[in-house]
Amino acid sequence: MTPPRPSSFVRVLAAVAIVATAAPARGADDLAAWEQAIVEHPDDARGYEGYGLAAIAARRFDDAIERLRAGVARVPGFKRGYYLLAVAHRSRSDWSEAASYYRVCLALDQQVNDSRYGLGRALAELGDKPGAIEALSRYVLDETDPDKAAFVARARGELERLRRDVSPRNPSAALDPAALRAEATRLQRAGRLEPAVAAWRRLVAAAPPDSLAQNELGSSLFGLKRYDEAIEAFQVAVAIDRGNAVAWFNLANALRKVGRSAEAVPAAERFVELEPGDPDGWYGLAQSREGSADGRGALEAYRHYLSIERRPDKRALQAKAERAVAALRFRLPAEGASSDSGSLESDDVLPLGAAGPHLRDLRDPFESPGGVTGDLDDLLNPFTPRRTPARAARGEAEDEADGAARVREYAAALAAYRRALTAHADRVSARYEKGVGLAIAGRVREAGAAWDSISLDDEALVNARRTLERLRSRLR
Repeated sequence: MTPPRPSSFVRVLAAVAIVATAAPARGADDLAAWEQAIVEHPDDARGYEGYGLAAIAARRFDDAIERLRAGVARVPGFKRGYYLLAVAHRSRSDWSEAASYYRVCLALDQQVNDSRYGLGRALAELGDKPGAIEALSRYVLDETDPDKAAFVARARGELERLRRDVSPRNPSAALDPAALRAEATRLQRAGRLEPAVAAWRRLVAAAPPDSLAQNELGSSLFGLKRYDEAIEAFQVAVAIDRGNAVAWFNLANALRKVGRSAEAVPAAERFVELEPGDPDGWYGLAQSREGSADGRGALEAYRHYLSIERRPDKRALQAKAERAVAALRFRLPAEGASSDSGSLESDDVLPLGAAGPHLRDLRDPFESPGGVTGDLDDLLNPFTPRRTPARAARGEAEDEADGAARVREYAAALAAYRRALTAHADRVSARYEKGVGLAIAGRVREAGAAWDSISLDDEALVNARRTLERLRSRLR
């Protein structure tokens, strides 16, 4: 039994239903309502599907593609998203991308006959007439829905035209998948990435769903710094074959490249699940988690990377990971402590010079809460005691002793204030970074709540400051 949806999502759906029955001019309101549904429930496929349908109806194909791609990346099993992506690409005459997504739908058993029709039309536009004939023939043979009669008639007309073009008097220059793959590979290895992309696109449009070809298409696009297109190709590759570890690795890398670290995390985690002994996967996972403000998870992944990295040529990467571990341990509360404690492990400090000097690296000579530790007789007193008749009567020795005692008390209070200030800064940083991670993940309201919970002051800091101010007034 499907669990009930949160009431807020039900309210959003109701609002969208009302908008959908209104005049066409309300299209922008429709999209805004679905956008709100996605923001409030980013793991619910219905929001992405509703937005995609509304955007396609409004001919805002780029918006539809952007949201649907985010949906299929985030929501497992959102097969319908691939079909709507195919429709959106076909609607703006992106025939190669449309054919790729229709083939994914066939592999996933998603609207199979409708996908055959769309694939046939896309292949016809790409010049793959035999492939178009095969797809449209299957569509005409299997389609029995009377509501699809117009599409069947259109498919029959298209078939007649295609069959005339491939008659014996005009033989087809059919695309050879093996030859296309060889040509695309040759071009890619030669560094001719633009023609390689074109060759890979022809192959993925003409052949059955091919995860390896989609991955190579993505690799060529990545080399051209066309990262968004590369992400799309890698997403198709892992949709066809969830066991394609290389495509998962490449997808995570491409997502990080465009700052989408929160989306990269599940892709990186899938890679290390498939290839747990590959150090590169753990390093990539650490980077993804660190980019999404998951400091604990990043620290764990960096440590695992260092525990299995044995390659001599990766010394520089090891050193980089070690610096990252030091920085994370410095920033994070001690393991086992509450996230608001602000405390650090005794050795959780950056070495001076590793990332620049920090006040927190300096040894505090006033650690004892009961007063001053160590011998402070050599401590320079920057305050000249006021010369009063009472002090003069006590004599010079007593006056000096009084001044030394007062400066010790002041120094201890200042050290206590410094510790309170450091702890407070750590708490502010922890909540700030939590909000950043939620914002990156699209959880806008939760991010705002995390930031709103940041206290601008706390009792320990206030008390330490008041003590310091009281002592300062006595020293004037």
